[in-house]
Amino acid sequence: MSDQRQGLGRPSRVATSMVAVASIVAMTCLAACAQPTAFHQPAAHASQPTVSYVQAHAVAGTILRVFKGQETGELRITEESSPDGPAGPPYPACLTGHSSGERVVNFDLNWAGIGFGSAGAAPAITITITGPTGTPLSADIPQQSPPDLCRTVRSFVLGAEGKGLQLVYALALKEPAHAKLTYLWVVIDGHIKQLALNPVCSQENCFQDDPPVGWTPGTSYSPSLTI
Repeated sequence: MSDQRQGLGRPSRVATSMVAVASIVAMTCLAACAQPTAFHQPAAHASQPTVSYVQAHAVAGTILRVFKGQETGELRITEESSPDGPAGPPYPACLTGHSSGERVVNFDLNWAGIGFGSAGAAPAITITITGPTGTPLSADIPQQSPPDLCRTVRSFVLGAEGKGLQLVYALALKEPAHAKLTYLWVVIDGHIKQLALNPVCSQENCFQDDPPVGWTPGTSYSPSLTI
């Protein structure tokens, strides 16, 4: 990650030339400030159990192209097999904790200009993301000193991103343990859109995470929204 800035929260702001489909992720908006590019897990106390984290991999995803005036942004939401925050572990409870009968579904979110930030600027937008029944997702807001903060993704601001830069956040949704999650609801500047979560596959013209597939008109993983 080449650059991070802060405001109300601290998302990762990274150069897209260094990110392969990004660890898609994090939300809340922010004015600018220099921020360390890495967050380190403190050494565990001898009396505390050691927690191991499994490397996350993409499960499903979608790419929403957002048109606002002369600017076009791409919102990439990728369902991950486990937490995948830009700051790394230890992850806050909103990305891992749940009650009996629930499960946590983890996501990465990337917000960038068209061409994944390489061809143009993305506008500033206000966004809400919920599950099928209206449960809002939670965002991991990295802090200089863990634990990180969590914020629900309601009226959540994603700032304007210049060419070659993107915002990256880790998100999570608590769902009934046996519920099958196939879509999310997204509201951007008052405009609502249902986003299907397309399973990752190795074929052409389907959602892929490595290497990152591009927005492709006519495919189910590439919807658009004009606001």
